Amino acid sequence: MDFSNIDDSVWLLRAIRKGDIGKIQAFISDGINIFRVTENDRKTYLHQGVDTLAGSSSPEAVRYLIGLGLDVNARDRHNWTPLHYACRSTTPDTVMVLLKAGADVDIVNDEGDIPLLSFVHNNQPWRFDVIEEMLKRGADPNREHAKGGNSARKYVILSENPESDRLIALFDKYKPLDGPTPDYKAELDALRSDVPSPSKLPDYNVDPDHPSLGHFYFDAKYRRGCPSDDPLVGTLADALDRWVILNAVKGSFFGVVNEENDVLQFAYLDPETIVMEVPLAELSGGLQKEVTYQEAGEAIISVFEGKDPKKLPGLTFENWE
Repeated sequence: MDFSNIDDSVWLLRAIRKGDIGKIQAFISDGINIFRVTENDRKTYLHQGVDTLAGSSSPEAVRYLIGLGLDVNARDRHNWTPLHYACRSTTPDTVMVLLKAGADVDIVNDEGDIPLLSFVHNNQPWRFDVIEEMLKRGADPNREHAKGGNSARKYVILSENPESDRLIALFDKYKPLDGPTPDYKAELDALRSDVPSPSKLPDYNVDPDHPSLGHFYFDAKYRRGCPSDDPLVGTLADALDRWVILNAVKGSFFGVVNEENDVLQFAYLDPETIVMEVPLAELSGGLQKEVTYQEAGEAIISVFEGKDPKKLPGLTFENWE
């Protein structure tokens, strides 16, 4: 693995995510520009510090960066604010810091994401204090995702979470519905009527004594999935079934977790482009390769057969920006 393209900005970002204020101050004293914006994605260090799908963020460091003057509502190339990134990550304490600093709860990014909907989808068990803070600041649980049709209320009802009734009551306290609650489940059944049945997969003859592995996914068409920090556990056939029926649309992703907690994940950049990645959070990057649909399936099989995903051929290290 070649890490020669790692520069000081990566180590600064690592210090931010770890909450090492002393190292952050040292980098600034050495002349690094804390107000740097990435050239392609237009991300600040605040965006990058809270964008932690494969790691963790530090509320203390986020508070420190805001105190230095980084814009809590800065928008990147795709109109994502730090709050959008924090809400899709499992970092509720960081979300609260951003809210207290004046993060706008109403900004919709280019993907159509709304912070409240993203937070209730990606952060379970739910943090009711954070959700109420968002509601106090004007977040609307009845506002639908700009592209997927879900609202936070609809998602909570369909989730069948044991605390759904409690959260719906909190929504009603701040933003009750005008009229009766729609039959969301009937709507979802109708929406799914065009989904093909899972393909019958061949028997790959995996050793029956080989332990099942974790897998996670997000279907961007239906805005539903299973988070990477609480993956489903199943056989190779279970994982391939999920991969087969995943809608090939921008934003859909799938991943597997081996016994050493290495992750191999696949993201659709568009219906024809799949990027395979082994995330390396400690280096603020990952080993990546563009693959075909068939190659992705073969890589999934290889992980279930015990192959180290970091040793798959053709992977190159890329910084996260």
